[in-house]
Amino acid sequence: MVRSEIVPSWDNWVVLRVRYATGHGCTSMRHTRHHRLLGLVSALATGSVVGCAVTPTHRELSAFLKDYEHLASGIEARVGPGDRIDIESPRIQELDGRDLVVQADGRVSARLIGEVRVVGMTAREIASKFEELYAPYYREPFVHVTISDHSSSVFYVFGQVSKQGPFRHTGRDTVLSALSEAQPNQIAWKKRVRVIRPNHLENEIRTVELDLDKIVKHGDTKLNLMLEPGDIVFVPPTPLGWVGLRFRELLFPVGPALQTYATPARAITTQRFYDEGQGNIGTSF
Repeated sequence: MVRSEIVPSWDNWVVLRVRYATGHGCTSMRHTRHHRLLGLVSALATGSVVGCAVTPTHRELSAFLKDYEHLASGIEARVGPGDRIDIESPRIQELDGRDLVVQADGRVSARLIGEVRVVGMTAREIASKFEELYAPYYREPFVHVTISDHSSSVFYVFGQVSKQGPFRHTGRDTVLSALSEAQPNQIAWKKRVRVIRPNHLENEIRTVELDLDKIVKHGDTKLNLMLEPGDIVFVPPTPLGWVGLRFRELLFPVGPALQTYATPARAITTQRFYDEGQGNIGTSF
């Protein structure tokens, strides 16, 4: 069933809403706008909608959503190999103003106390550990630690995107911002984007499916989840795109042979032209 309604809006525009009802119980709405000077809008819309986008359940979303996600991911940063930390400690001359890089073994080297293992610790925990280690040498040592380069914290985007692989996690990364950078290609199925939150325990792995088109076209940001370090965003191909990929896989072993047989005349003509040119060298002057 097709139903249209004309609704005047506050900004002196006329909004034409065309609803398409399907047998699956879902509706699709199209909005078009024309200025009031053009008069009332009349439209005749016909069409149908095949299938409905999957809406995540409350239980699925609860594993991802937090009441403070509009500010940041809420995950306290923990250092890993390759990260850089800045240290301020006015009372500890051996430590004040140091810029330390976490080595592959998860340790940093500090004067007077030697190597200290800091991998997996937050800035506050590292500061407390330094204060404890320097306590025998200084009275009431105070240490402030800042993670200046957090390159070890990443999330991943795979599937039908132009740019795959790890992306640096900033604490403000969402599904929309991640895919804006990864750039889905022409066969990306944006209605079936999956976000996977891995875990070493199989029963703790969380997966949710999102409709990117709904986020972009309708501004439904409640599904624009905040990503955490280690999250995987996967963009599958559309059904037609999937068929095309499988067909390309079947042709891949014989592709070079088909290309050779498809252009025999060009190859022969090129060789003949070259041979004739070589034969005419020295006789054209």
